[in-house]
Amino acid sequence: MRYVVILLLAVSNLAISAPKTFVATPSGNWNVSGSWSPAGIPDATDDIIINSDVCTIPFGYSAVCASLTINGGSLTVLSTTAIAISGNFSMTGGTMTLGSTLTNNIPFPSVSGSISLTGGTVSYAAANNAQ
Repeated sequence: MRYVVILLLAVSNLAISAPKTFVATPSGNWNVSGSWSPAGIPDATDDIIINSDVCTIPFGYSAVCASLTINGGSLTVLSTTAIAISGNFSMTGGTMTLGSTLTNNIPFPSVSGSISLTGGTVSYAAANNAQ
């Protein structure tokens, strides 16, 4: 009986990760805790979902996540460091814009898993940014 109680205590301390959904409140920046539900800036263990909001990864910020799914809305990457995705990247709608007229050489996300682009648009904003 004592081993069962110890096992239950050990299991109850494990963190169960739920996906983080971008909700764009109070701002549209990736690195703002309140932009996510549940609240908190994503880390390498988070599965990220962007459904219909506008998300920006600001210049100088290195974004990481376990997986990234863009179903709609938009993701604009201004940072010159690629998004590091340790799992899969899926895009079924929306837009992903790499760079702006002021930021160049924005790399496509670094993806360790599979890439599935079945909808949406990926574009480079700056004229000399194509890779």
